[in-house]
Amino acid sequence: GIGLPPGFVRQTVYWLSDGDRPVGSAKLRYELTAALRVEGGNIGYGIRPSERGKGYGSRLLGLMLEEAGKQGLDRVLVTINNDNLPSLRVAKANGGQLTRQTEERCYFWFDIPKENPS
Repeated sequence: GIGLPPGFVRQTVYWLSDGDRPVGSAKLRYELTAALRVEGGNIGYGIRPSERGKGYGSRLLGLMLEEAGKQGLDRVLVTINNDNLPSLRVAKANGGQLTRQTEERCYFWFDIPKENPS
């Protein structure tokens, strides 16, 4: 995230593996630009086609929401194409609140609970 060109934000890429087999990846973006508010959001994720329908998407998004909290984010946006029904179900199952829908996308906001200090 050092010396990024205008319009780019700091992000981290994460991989989800089952044993030694990668099944998906996700990006956590730490801030939103105007463009990311339209498409991309704070979290983007994808599951290998051969591994879809096995719960990995829900697990990966859940892990990303946990990581967002650890990184100090209290609210994150996930944008999903309207025709991506499995991902829409994943967002709802993980507590996403549908706040807006256009002809192309659905916009889900997730409130990140604050961790209790031990």
